[in-house]
Amino acid sequence: MFNANATDSDTGLDGQLEYTITGGLNGGIDFTIDLQEGQVFVGAELDRETRDLYVLNLTVKDKALQESDRRSTTMEVIWYFT
Repeated sequence: MFNANATDSDTGLDGQLEYTITGGLNGGIDFTIDLQEGQVFVGAELDRETRDLYVLNLTVKDKALQESDRRSTTMEVIWYFT
């Protein structure tokens, strides 16, 4: 469906990223994300006559060895069909 994209200038595990869906208003539709690539897929057809708004919260974090050293950011993706 679409690609989430983030970059990290660190090297090693600190520069490797993992994507997750952490929330949103999905109207019962099964959204999935490729953890490594950030590709978001939808498990069914989106029908604006049934629901005109979908919201996903996507989080990307690095893979630093120490949990306390890991950094993350979250973005909100909104689809509004008119």
